Amino acid sequence: PLECIKYDLPFLVEPKSYPIGDEINNPQEFAALKEQLVIKTARDITTLPIDVLKAEFPADLRYKKDKPELIDLCHQLDMSSQVPWVILSGGVDFELFCQQVEIACQAGASGFLGGRAIWQEAMYIDDTRERVHYLSTVGADRLKRLTEIASKYAVPWYKKLGISAHELAQTSERWYKEY
Repeated sequence: PLECIKYDLPFLVEPKSYPIGDEINNPQEFAALKEQLVIKTARDITTLPIDVLKAEFPADLRYKKDKPELIDLCHQLDMSSQVPWVILSGGVDFELFCQQVEIACQAGASGFLGGRAIWQEAMYIDDTRERVHYLSTVGADRLKRLTEIASKYAVPWYKKLGISAHELAQTSERWYKEY
């Protein structure tokens, strides 16, 4: 964080939880623990000088499907984070990631940072031309769909910091020269 502070660069942190011990062989048990683990991690880590939290979805949709309950968990995550947060994909299936992004954004997330959920199938395409075609069609369409979801539901990052759109609009067009 010191280098980011020194050069005024945003510091994005991505804490990840992993099963240990008996949890490795019992994914349902780990899923139950993960809910509060993700929320507590957000509470603890955002007291540090970070700018954006890249958070795991706090529930495993294989075991928990009740949308109001999922929104509540994401709302708890939002209330625990002192900084704007986005949801990470963690390599889940694309359709599942779309659900996670919608729920997280409805509960306070400022968007998503997705990787594998968008492009993971491309890794199994051996032909370079076919892989590029896949990424420029399916991958691009997936990114567009996620962007539409975030545009509809996400909370602007500046609201989490108590800044209004009006205050941001008052920034000079020459801000980069005056900075």
